[in-house]
Amino acid sequence: MVAAATDDARRLGRPTDADSGLTRERIIAAARIAFAERGYDATTNKQVADSAGITAAAIYHYFPSKVELFLAVCEAVEERFVQAFASPSGQADTVHARLSLMVERIEELNEEDHSLVRFLMGMGVEALLHPETKAAYVHSRRRIHGVVSEAIATSVDVAHVIPGTEPSTLADVFVATLSGMAGIAMRTDNGRRFDAGMRTFLMLLKSR
Repeated sequence: MVAAATDDARRLGRPTDADSGLTRERIIAAARIAFAERGYDATTNKQVADSAGITAAAIYHYFPSKVELFLAVCEAVEERFVQAFASPSGQADTVHARLSLMVERIEELNEEDHSLVRFLMGMGVEALLHPETKAAYVHSRRRIHGVVSEAIATSVDVAHVIPGTEPSTLADVFVATLSGMAGIAMRTDNGRRFDAGMRTFLMLLKSR
């Protein structure tokens, strides 16, 4: 009887004690890869479920709609980047050193999982096509920008890097360059272009 009840729960997509691998994070990871590779419109719950090794019905237990799943991925990816950018002060104290460390961390994230950067870069396009995702995109951009701006503002040489330039403006330029070079690298499937572009930006900044 207990075994039958467990089987019924699985078929209905409800997690059971035996389904220890069926976690929210597992679904989000599979969805991130699918959204990054195919885009929002072309991604289906079945594709995500197949990738995660679960039933499509199981996804609905955690995320009743595709929008909610996408927004959960947005939040998770945003957090990964904020964590990567948020703690450079203990290892570097100049603007150049802190931004260089951020670039290194982006490269490490991309080497760890290409879908992280690819998903983040695609959020802007999806926000234009799907207004219901725009708030999440704006929130992510603002939060990441805020972390970068704070790192610049608290650097020991911020007043001398580009005199008269606000930290938030330099953060705008850095984030825009980062996004632009990441986009070029993805479109050309050439990671070296990202590396070269960001190193050039940092050299120009250091030469000031």
